[in-house]
Amino acid sequence: MDKFLQLSVLMRELFFAQPLRWFAHAFHLFKKSLLLWVYDRSGPYCGSYIDISKSPQTLVYVLAAYMSMSDAELGLDPNIKYEAHQITVTMDVGGPEKEREFKLSPKPVAQQTSLVSRGTSCYHTLEGDCAVKFSWRMYGDNSEAELLKLAKDVDGMANLMGLRDFVKISDI
Repeated sequence: MDKFLQLSVLMRELFFAQPLRWFAHAFHLFKKSLLLWVYDRSGPYCGSYIDISKSPQTLVYVLAAYMSMSDAELGLDPNIKYEAHQITVTMDVGGPEKEREFKLSPKPVAQQTSLVSRGTSCYHTLEGDCAVKFSWRMYGDNSEAELLKLAKDVDGMANLMGLRDFVKISDI
């Protein structure tokens, strides 16, 4: 149990350092067994123990598989570009433009600190004209964008400039 708690603390730190990450792989290597984990915003998932004393090549296969994974397979959002301390995301904005590219400051202005959460994080654009919010939506919940559209003429309400539903858990 101590190893699981240590791993969970490390995963929380990883998600805090990379708030736009979808999920992360991890593993425990005990004396003769291997336990593979995947963590996402709903918590940890693991398979069954793999006895590497009976099948040592399995450890080699697993490590080779991790090393050959793409960024998306490692849990990074393929819709977001990271370049030279800058984050770029493209969103649907409607109208003649259809899409707009937003360049974000590398440090979020707000983010979740807990591992199991909606993973909400907000960034200022480098242009300074708006903020971009990322958040997981619970299954069956209304889209926040739809609610903002309904309240668009209310004084003091945020103005929705664009949106994109990036991924569903079932698609990962």
